[in-house]
Amino acid sequence: MRIIYWGGCLCLLVVSLLSCSKGSSSDTTKPVPKTTEFRNVAYGQDAKQQFDIFLPAERSRETPVMVYVHGGGWTSDDKSSEYTRAESQSMLRKRIPQLLKNGYAVVNMNYRLADSLLLPQGRNKFPAQLDDIKSVLDYVDSHATEYNIKTGTYILAGHSAGAHLIAVYTFKTKDPRVKALVPIAGVMDLTARKCLNYTVWADKFSYLLGYPYEGHESVYTNASAAEVFKTNKYSPPVQIHYSTNDNPCITESDLRLFDVLKAGGITTAAYGYNTNHGFDQNHIIKDTLWERAIEWMDQYTKK
Repeated sequence: MRIIYWGGCLCLLVVSLLSCSKGSSSDTTKPVPKTTEFRNVAYGQDAKQQFDIFLPAERSRETPVMVYVHGGGWTSDDKSSEYTRAESQSMLRKRIPQLLKNGYAVVNMNYRLADSLLLPQGRNKFPAQLDDIKSVLDYVDSHATEYNIKTGTYILAGHSAGAHLIAVYTFKTKDPRVKALVPIAGVMDLTARKCLNYTVWADKFSYLLGYPYEGHESVYTNASAAEVFKTNKYSPPVQIHYSTNDNPCITESDLRLFDVLKAGGITTAAYGYNTNHGFDQNHIIKDTLWERAIEWMDQYTKK
């Protein structure tokens, strides 16, 4: 496992190996002694604009929120897959009880998926997905009293396409409610030639953005996390997790984002794991990933 950490002037490099119900309370001033959840909460008019929220038993108006954004190449998958697929293949299923135990409310959100048509016929093209992230944060903030959680204190986490979306959303909007990011195997550079030469990813990029790369280079640059950061110079702390056995275009884009954030003076860390893109070859790897993520999250939400 490769571990890189950067914080201000501190740089540490370590190399190691790894095989690697619904309920509410009218009294929001005291902890609520019951874990509860709300499923399929609508935050918009589209059928995909729904989320699930899980609330810890000892929550209060100081309880922070982690929002998770699923992957699927921006064109497929659903929040429900995190519950229905095998535990070894789910990024979130086993983690919800762990996060609740550690004092976090957990939001698992859907977002509008891009179709496979190019513009002008195509629907749900970027940045619709960023608008959906904002709408979820707005909705949860507006219901914080009902949920008995803290307003304006969010960690955004996501896998693959979801990792890309949380990074671009935060860098582009400069939303101060987002206190830290945990992107996992994100596709961070849509302009990388290795990705564009790989037909599967090149097609997905065009479905998301509505255009092929050639002749629309600026559209791709404007949707690439590293490039958006270089333009806006804004980011909260970021903990990047990547697979060393992933498609090289994804691994390299994660490391490029790390380098760009480091050069910009952002507190950031990058962890590489000997696994595949889905992180589903060894449950110990996911355990390690989330232990690190929770420790990271605590630094920026529980001061």
